[in-house]
Amino acid sequence: MAKDFFNAYHSYLKSMETLTDAECGRLFRACLNYSKFGTEPELRGNERFVFPMVRQQIDIDVEASKVKSETNRNNALRRYAMAGDGMRSYANPCEDQRLPAREKEENEEKERSSPCSPSSFPPHPPIITPYNPPKEKEAREERESCAGRPVDVRFEQFWQAYPKKVGKKDALKAFERAKPTAELFSKMLEAIEIAKKSPGWQRGKRAVHS
Repeated sequence: MAKDFFNAYHSYLKSMETLTDAECGRLFRACLNYSKFGTEPELRGNERFVFPMVRQQIDIDVEASKVKSETNRNNALRRYAMAGDGMRSYANPCEDQRLPAREKEENEEKERSSPCSPSSFPPHPPIITPYNPPKEKEAREERESCAGRPVDVRFEQFWQAYPKKVGKKDALKAFERAKPTAELFSKMLEAIEIAKKSPGWQRGKRAVHS
């Protein structure tokens, strides 16, 4: 990780309501290690359900920082290039500036009277881009539908998504104690799908057991 810190958002408090002080401590330490070294922690308590959401936000913040740095660098290079062009223009004026005023006016008149000049063409009609409705409504409906499902049904959905199917009974007990809200449950599923694509999970070396 390039940054020396990670952002702790107030929205995390809602997801950590059911965690004990010890679980909160382990979660915070896991976030620090992941932010600094990029290592996947071996979590066994309820904090393992919250960590994927925090890890996803850490990755998003790191990428946003990289984009911002790259944008600032490109802007600085562009300003430097523009300053260099201005100095070259001042030292070497263009041919058009050296033309006599009368000859310049004649050239402009020829361009305006030419049938191929840009001013002779009618304006282009505005380009209308088809409207694509956002997918936020579908995601909200999915979260609302999850809120009314029984715990065992939601756990089965979580169990099918999680790659390491070991200790199902213990995982169900932990899931029932955690009582994840619809929003947290949706974020858990999203975090699992993102984690499946990471190199550690694909090699099967760092995937956490359920």
